[in-house]
Amino acid sequence: MIEEYKLENHAWFKRLYNLKEKWCTALSMDFFSARILSSQMSESTNSSISFETKKITNLIDFFRNFNRIMKNWRINERNEVYTLTLFNIFENEFLKSISSTWELVRREDNTMIYDVTPKGETN
Repeated sequence: MIEEYKLENHAWFKRLYNLKEKWCTALSMDFFSARILSSQMSESTNSSISFETKKITNLIDFFRNFNRIMKNWRINERNEVYTLTLFNIFENEFLKSISSTWELVRREDNTMIYDVTPKGETN
């Protein structure tokens, strides 16, 4: 079709072709997207912030609302990922690490090898 209508050197078609991975799903299989199309991502974002915005919303108010929504998303994600159980595991490992002793064993180029001994244990 491009040859038929002699569009090989048309600037807009060249630019569009150079962006083909962004609009052609067959050519974007090498990118992880959880099978969510970019239009679906945009619609999801738009629906999340649209209840706060109107056509007359100024940029400052939009940015404030956007930051508030992002903060809420991060808090929700943190609450789902960083549970009390996970915190307790981290705390135990951290307390073990600060009570451990260490000794430099050797250097290998830019690497230093240490012998680490947890408190109460011997080598």
